[in-house]
Amino acid sequence: MATRRPASKPKRTTPTGDAHSPRKERERLARRQEIIRAAQAVFAEKGFDNATLEEIAERAEFGKGTVYNYFDNKDTLFTAAMMDLFDDVTSIARQISELGVPAREALAEYVRRMVAYYQANFDFCRMLMREWVRPELKGFTCSLDEVHARMQMVAEPLAALLKAAMRRREIRRADPMMLAQMFIGMVHDYYIVNMVPPRPGGDGEIRVDMLISVFFDGIASPIAEGRM
Repeated sequence: MATRRPASKPKRTTPTGDAHSPRKERERLARRQEIIRAAQAVFAEKGFDNATLEEIAERAEFGKGTVYNYFDNKDTLFTAAMMDLFDDVTSIARQISELGVPAREALAEYVRRMVAYYQANFDFCRMLMREWVRPELKGFTCSLDEVHARMQMVAEPLAALLKAAMRRREIRRADPMMLAQMFIGMVHDYYIVNMVPPRPGGDGEIRVDMLISVFFDGIASPIAEGRM
């Protein structure tokens, strides 16, 4: 009687390379983020024209060659630094839209978080506005349509929040996207376009209350409204 051979165990294969392993990918993304953060700091201090890749590499504590592994030139790095800011503020808007509280309370929290973000990144935001108004848009490698699309992404979570508030009859019906864009503009213009760096403590909450009151209640007095 023939003896049955035990089934052979499958051979364990070794990957030919781990360049795309989860750990390597996390390391790659972390290194890219370090370069972007360093670039934001240098651009904020020097402006686009005076900043150099050498300074950015030194700030990130990498060699210049490492920076070139991620970005072709200073222009692409500048654009990445700007898009990183859009990612941050979009994340804040999404977090606010998921709080599950009335719209007035949610948008007040949005103002607080955006003030804190502007305070932490004020120099880069101010520099970005200076570059944005230059006719040649020097340093931007993306189209205006791409920038506008990213701005739309920031407003979308707040528009959804306002639309839900309309269904609950917390606010009157209007175009939710237009309202969201107006509100973002109020917050942005007050703290950035007017170059008023928010300060911790002090009258910060008064400013939040003022913005929320103007957006939700307007500025007309009850007497004036009665005459209309």
